Amino acid sequence: MASILNVMNDGKSVEVGLAGKEGFIGLPMVAGFRSSGSRVVTQAATFRISVTDMREVLRQCPKLGVSLLRYSQEATMEVTPDCGLQSSDEIDQRLAR
Repeated sequence: MASILNVMNDGKSVEVGLAGKEGFIGLPMVAGFRSSGSRVVTQAATFRISVTDMREVLRQCPKLGVSLLRYSQEATMEVTPDCGLQSSDEIDQRLAR
């Protein structure tokens, strides 16, 4: 399992996502970015591949890139409703979620 953290300007961080064995960390690289504003902390054993090797795999298998971008969109759709609710819910409702 991996926690995706958003780091604030004051150095504090908040968890904004999780990825388990079905997930993938590194979507900014798939989208062509060289870095990310997020930090990832792994909480269990993970499989790693270098950026260079992953880019080569994506070049050889474009369908994998499409699947990873779809995964990105599905992950976004999971958190989007929570963002709207957080702005309108009282603190006890947010904490209960």
